[in-house]
Amino acid sequence: MHILNKEERDFIKTELEEKIENLHRVEPTKEEQLSTLRRLAKDQAFVDFLSTKFSQYRRYGGEGLNAGTGALGQLVESAAEAGVENIVMGMAHRGRLSALHCVFDFPAQELWREFFEKVDDPNIPNFSGDVKYHLGCNTKRKFGDK
Repeated sequence: MHILNKEERDFIKTELEEKIENLHRVEPTKEEQLSTLRRLAKDQAFVDFLSTKFSQYRRYGGEGLNAGTGALGQLVESAAEAGVENIVMGMAHRGRLSALHCVFDFPAQELWREFFEKVDDPNIPNFSGDVKYHLGCNTKRKFGDK
């Protein structure tokens, strides 16, 4: 860590690093591991498809962010299990298409239509019209019994 002030360095080490190391680690269940694996496989297939089929487009798929898609999916599932009913999320372009499709189940056909075709219809929900990469979605997901 590059902090010149020793007092600040010690504070970071004591208050953050040591506390993080001492957190109770929870091992994921077999079902959680399989769920994450399925999401990662779906994400990889999605990224491979985008890079093959739409190589001439700037895609903002999940290249380099595959673990982020898995973690985001697990976060959403854990939030649902804890009773969270609504999630409002914003994110950078990188990985947005993968997150929309692989975590929030945004249908691929809609994604292609909105992303790769010229869409100027103000009645289409979740499309700001200024930049294609500003897609969003409203979706209802069921996790377990919630």
